[in-house]
Parts: sequence; structure tokens; C-alpha cells
Amino acid sequence: MPSAVIGIFIFTSIFLVGSMSVRKPHVINFGSHNLFPESFDWDPKNQHFIVGSLRHPTLLSVSDAGDAETLISDSSLPHNSSILGITLDHHRRRILAAVHLPSSLAAYELSTGPRRIIIIRRRQRCRC
Repeated sequence: MPSAVIGIFIFTSIFLVGSMSVRKPHVINFGSHNLFPESFDWDPKNQHFIVGSLRHPTLLSVSDAGDAETLISDSSLPHNSSILGITLDHHRRRILAAVHLPSSLAAYELSTGPRRIIIIRRRQRCRC
């Protein structure tokens, strides 16, 4: 008799756990011409992702439906620049972007887009 009770318990447990984990993940498919996404961050206020590009100095806004549009395109950076990493500064409502070529950190206003500051790292010569 105890083995039957244990069997029913195991069956019930597997059934309950299995029915709770059936949920499919939400997948967002998006694309943009010549886009090679390098980094992204979620903007909870505007309910979209911000995506940096490995190929150009642009930041895209991507909705959960997959709609992509250019959020920031910085024409003051060289055309072969890329955005290697981004994070949102929620308190100051700005995007911080690590830029390659020139090696720098750029800060953009999240609501309006203009660049506020850029910090360029100068290469130091090796004193070997």
C-alpha cells in the first residue's frame, strides 16, 4: 500500500510541475540593414531595447514586437566607429556607450538623443 501512495504522489508531482513549465519564451525577431548587434539594454520607461551596432556609430530602439528604428546616429564619429557596449543611466536618463575608433565613452540624452559628452582615451606609449 505505501508504494501505491508514493506512486500517486510522484505522478501528481510530475503532472503539476510539467503543466506549470509549458510556457514558451517570448522571442523577438528584428533586423536592420547591415546591423551587427553588439550590445543591448532594456529601457523600462519606454518599454524597448536599445541596441548598439558593431558596424556603425548608431543606436537602435527595438520594441518587443520587433520594430527597429534608429534612435541615435552620431555623424560626428568616424564612419567606421562601432558601439561595443551600452548601459542606461536611469537616474540621469542617458545612454552610456563604449565607442571603438576612437576608444571613447559617449553619453547621450535618452529622450532627445544629442550627445552630451565624449571622453576619448589617449594611447600611451610603452615605456619598456
